[in-house]
Amino acid sequence: MKCFFFRRINDIDQLAPIVYEYSQHNEKVFYICTDINLEFYSNKIIRFLKKEKNIKIGYLHNFFVSKKLSIFIDLLFIIKNLPGNFIKKTILKIISKIYSKILNKQNIFKDFLIKNKISHLIFDFPTNYNLIYQNFTQLKQELNIRIIGIEHGILTFKNFDYTKNYYSGEYLKKSSNFDKIIVPNLLSYNWLNKNGINSEKISLAGCPRYSSKWNRILRKEIFSSTNADNDDLINVVLMDHSDDYGVNEALYLRLVDYFINKKNIDFKIKANTSSQNNDSLSSKKISKKIISKKESVELIDWCDIFICISSSIAFDAILNNKVFFYPKYLHKNKMIWENDRSCITFNSEKEIIDIFENNEKNGLLKLEEKINKEQILTTNVFANNIDHKNFILDYIKKHLN
Repeated sequence: MKCFFFRRINDIDQLAPIVYEYSQHNEKVFYICTDINLEFYSNKIIRFLKKEKNIKIGYLHNFFVSKKLSIFIDLLFIIKNLPGNFIKKTILKIISKIYSKILNKQNIFKDFLIKNKISHLIFDFPTNYNLIYQNFTQLKQELNIRIIGIEHGILTFKNFDYTKNYYSGEYLKKSSNFDKIIVPNLLSYNWLNKNGINSEKISLAGCPRYSSKWNRILRKEIFSSTNADNDDLINVVLMDHSDDYGVNEALYLRLVDYFINKKNIDFKIKANTSSQNNDSLSSKKISKKIISKKESVELIDWCDIFICISSSIAFDAILNNKVFFYPKYLHKNKMIWENDRSCITFNSEKEIIDIFENNEKNGLLKLEEKINKEQILTTNVFANNIDHKNFILDYIKKHLN
């Protein structure tokens, strides 16, 4: 039996296709949240997965303590969501104390693994290596369990200096507990190997999140998203990341202001989903009025023009034939889609503004005809030797079992 762990909304997005595929082949799967601050039950993907009898979803306490205590903690989780910061802070302190006791009893972790005959533990990679992870790794040899890390996105930076923090010193020691680290593309594989992780531990696999099968499930069974309205407004969405990635704030804000003030453009910004508070943006000065709370899938289907600087959500837009504008001039990073026909690159503010000034909606939509998505999808989303029709199942057989 497999046990998957998630701690952020975008972890759910990446791991859900694999969890679902296991459930479809009569294998029971645990899908456990390791962050008591994450409110995930209203998430549409989680609600879809909960319908499957073979998937057990919940917080750690739902599986590690007695039924009575679990119900009591569930009530505390409900109370902490009531209005008022004082209530929330007080309840969180109580929950944290209970969790502290749970986390310091390794026999609880051992009992869970033995009782449920768990053979594999799958974490997002890089994980935060908290006490949950540490408790499991200490039982690894005794119970002969395999610990696997699945990269929680697709590395899109060719000059990703951020990896210096991830792949050095103490971090590498903690990563040694993984039996395997599954990565979606060659760029990630090379970064890991270059920074000291043995190539025998790295599995190059592609990304199930962007497979055609899961794409159909997202759009036909989970979300009731529709295509953009047939009006004269140009629907534009900017998929943001965070202010950690070197975006020029002044230029970024000028572009945002341009879109806000154009009467023929309906403009929305989507914050990166690693933050539940919609605050993972390239600038703190962005008005909350234009930050959409809709899901990324819904916004991609709604938009006419998709703008992205660095987020791997761009692959969803490419897969669904959206016109992808890449404002390269906003940062100095080198991205994997540079010089690729999957996107239209802008090297200056003037270039991107001119294209909106000189084209109505129909003219902009015709730009999609020039886009060739095959190269970037094959290289970064699908492993070349895998049958795309059964991508997720093949992914499981070759890399997870």
